[in-house]
Amino acid sequence: MQEKITERIEKTREQINAWRKDRVSDLKETRETIKGHRDTIETRRDELVKQGADALHAGRGSIRSIEANALESAQDFLRWAGESLGPRADFLARGERALEEALVSLRAGHSATLAIANFDTLAVKKVLPELKGLSHNELRTLRFYEANNKNRKTLLREIDALVSATADNDEIA
Repeated sequence: MQEKITERIEKTREQINAWRKDRVSDLKETRETIKGHRDTIETRRDELVKQGADALHAGRGSIRSIEANALESAQDFLRWAGESLGPRADFLARGERALEEALVSLRAGHSATLAIANFDTLAVKKVLPELKGLSHNELRTLRFYEANNKNRKTLLREIDALVSATADNDEIA
């Protein structure tokens, strides 16, 4: 009888050990599955965060563009009013200059409103040819933006030279 009990105990131990191995294997498999799901969720979260940041950046750029359009319209109106009033319109020129300053400041606040697309990502040697033909205010805007962001000295010197050259005439040929 003792032998049967010992045999039964041994068989039960084997069954328990087999069951334990299966559960450990199941647990490892479950952990791997959970890790895979977690990695997928983290990747998706990162993608969504980037999409949100990109959308926010684009939205801010759109708002700046709308604001700039409103200021340009006001500037055009002042220019038209000044032409209509003739020599009596000196006070309008001050308002037009103030609007120019506001436009430079506004556009320099966001890369989406700059005269050169992808300005932030371009190397200095790629930006330099793009500067030709820009207006005095567009150059001033780029200079202000560059000074407050990447602050590339070579580019700032080139822009400063062009700003000086365009101070009297509005565009570089």
